[in-house]
Amino acid sequence: MKRNTTCFLKIFFLAVLFFACSLFGSDMELELESGITVLLHDDHTWDYTPGATGDLREDLSIILDDGNSVKIKTNKTWYYLDKAPEPATNETEYMRTAYSVGTAKGPDLFDVKTAALDNAALQLAKQLLATSKKKGLTLSKLQKCIEEEDKKVDITETQSNDIWSVKVNMSIETDQIRFILDCAQQRED
Repeated sequence: MKRNTTCFLKIFFLAVLFFACSLFGSDMELELESGITVLLHDDHTWDYTPGATGDLREDLSIILDDGNSVKIKTNKTWYYLDKAPEPATNETEYMRTAYSVGTAKGPDLFDVKTAALDNAALQLAKQLLATSKKKGLTLSKLQKCIEEEDKKVDITETQSNDIWSVKVNMSIETDQIRFILDCAQQRED
């Protein structure tokens, strides 16, 4: 009886180990500058690694070894700064959030900020156009509808040697995505 129990426990342990490895096999482990280690999951959520000490108190932007940049948010989500998270399906209507980043440089702050905002809106329009199955959508229609929508925009401005650099992070939520798609589909111009 003891031998069967020991054999069962070994098999059970191996099954649990295999299951745990399959769960975390595609996760990306990342050590932050503060020394905290986190796991980035495929569903764009993250957790502290087992045994990690410390606490993430503010959103962080990090450049990975492969050159990609990610934003790790305190609400336990993350995304690539140069593209939106992959939706659960191919239909944009099911996207929870769409993100984009626009950048520009130049001597005039107003022109640079305008160019960065336009670039971010263009990137959002490209994402929506690429993932939506709605008919009659164009980049220009989507851009005009994005401009009209009240979206979340974070702007970072820096100046060096009389040259301005502006980075714009833009995001829209599910209801805004649906509104923009409907607006672009109905737009005549």
